[in-house]
Amino acid sequence: MSREKSKRKCVYCGQSTDLTREHVCPDFLHDMIFPNRSFAFVGGANKLVIGEVTIRDVCVDCNNGVLSRLDAYGKKLAVRYFKNAVDVTVRFEYDYDLLLRWLLKILYNASRAYKASYRAYEAYVPYIMGKSSEPPKTALLVGVWKPSLYKGEVYYPEHIGFSVLMVPDRPDTGLVLANMFSVRSYAFIVLGWEDQSFSSDIERTTTLVSQQFGAVLLDKNDNKVFLNPALSSLDYISHRIAQAYANPCLIVKHPEKMKRRIPQARFIPIDPFPEVRWLYIKVAIMTFEDPRMAVFAMERLHPGLITGKVQLEKPDQVAANPRASARITRRGQKTYVDIIDHYELDEPFNCDQIGIHQSDANWKSWRDAIRDNGGWLYISTLLPDNDPQKIELVSKIKVLSIDEQ
Repeated sequence: MSREKSKRKCVYCGQSTDLTREHVCPDFLHDMIFPNRSFAFVGGANKLVIGEVTIRDVCVDCNNGVLSRLDAYGKKLAVRYFKNAVDVTVRFEYDYDLLLRWLLKILYNASRAYKASYRAYEAYVPYIMGKSSEPPKTALLVGVWKPSLYKGEVYYPEHIGFSVLMVPDRPDTGLVLANMFSVRSYAFIVLGWEDQSFSSDIERTTTLVSQQFGAVLLDKNDNKVFLNPALSSLDYISHRIAQAYANPCLIVKHPEKMKRRIPQARFIPIDPFPEVRWLYIKVAIMTFEDPRMAVFAMERLHPGLITGKVQLEKPDQVAANPRASARITRRGQKTYVDIIDHYELDEPFNCDQIGIHQSDANWKSWRDAIRDNGGWLYISTLLPDNDPQKIELVSKIKVLSIDEQ
């Protein structure tokens, strides 16, 4: 195959050309907020990377042209607003189109890098590139993470994060995008709909999201908004502590080394986390024949994995969890289960580093049970004696892939 034929296409202009590395998040934000951070965990790809996360599917012209100009606008915002956390009402001034295009570029990059769904963003590419003056049906909201009080000390948001939001509305509204990009105190929410969506549905969903997060809908014809952290529903520390208690992705091959570095990088109080946090979480794989189902049990369950509690013999009553999905890998006599958290694309619910010993017969039975049930994996709490009479199912999640190596 010739070199010309082997070239991939740029995701922004579609040209077959040499591709460069594009930062998922502009490097000036990392330099400003994480000056000493030298690692990042990519949950969707299940890997720890040294340095900032990049993706290699953007050509030189796009990277150094339109996208660079959008980052130049983002840098102006960063210098003015993102250097310090917000603890009083702030007047946020913006250029609506430049802000939305910049955010869409970042979220599109993040969705590809973190292996999340990104097809909906392709309709926004002409707008991102400045070739279209109007985006598809879209709403842009902004809120602020409020400072948190813990044991008499105030902790301010010091993070960069990407989230897929679960919107409390009917599933038939045509909503195709619901993503949040957080940088220090600021949380930007982008909602997008199919072209045939009704104005009434768009207005209702936007109002629900605004109320859920205490965020403000930005007016395209205005250039400023006042943000009050006291009115926010986004509490920084309570969210981070709850996430860290049940995030085995923080566990790597050198826990002592990461133990020193992760708390500083997450900017959260260290003392709430017991030593057991740095041990691998206990998990188990189980197959039940009557009714036939594949179960993944965890010693500690993050609240985001729980949609309810149902007895084992009533699997038809288990609610699907749209926030989580699983990737399963079989290597030798071990099975690895990674559970992705679509709210925290860089911090999965479970990242299996050591694998679970499972005979070939048990593996095939468990794998086939997943396939027979339409790709569903049931989640339960791990009990000391694994007594089937005591097991409660808490949710079911979709399996994205089963890889046998």
